[in-house]
Amino acid sequence: MRASVEPWKLVQPGFKTLGYPTLEQACETAGGYLAPRAPDRSEARRIALLYGFVREHLSDLLPLGLLPPVEVAESRTPGWGGFAVCHPRKGGPLSSGGRRVRASISRIALQRSDLARESAGRALATLLHELCHAFGSDGSSSFSAALTDLLERVCRLPGPLADLEASWKRTGAPTAPGRAD
Repeated sequence: MRASVEPWKLVQPGFKTLGYPTLEQACETAGGYLAPRAPDRSEARRIALLYGFVREHLSDLLPLGLLPPVEVAESRTPGWGGFAVCHPRKGGPLSSGGRRVRASISRIALQRSDLARESAGRALATLLHELCHAFGSDGSSSFSAALTDLLERVCRLPGPLADLEASWKRTGAPTAPGRAD
């Protein structure tokens, strides 16, 4: 935002003060989210691999307790990778990096095409991005700092990342959208 030549300013917190719902609340109420579905078996295996990696290597940076369920959505919108349904909370736990959890996440949706890729990288990156919404919105410094903490840790894990990639490839790509294998 600072590098923009336009005088843009995020005003969502100001609208909250006036009693307007957050974008997430309005979308959830109006059914405006993409219609995600439960993952098929091959997608579920890949989601389990991603969550296994998160639990084993990143849980101290993501003190969320139970990880939210992951659904699968399909979007043709360029750049869209997923979403998290967040609910503000006060007094959440601190991560090992000293970051305060500011929201609980009731569910996450990942892009079907990312789960079907040959590499786990895009799906893992999107999952980590969505999980970091527990610390704040895309434009917040708390979200950015939490995501940076995660990325720094992941960069120090070449062996576990290679293991994740090998397991990912063994699962095989999911079949046609929504079709069980």
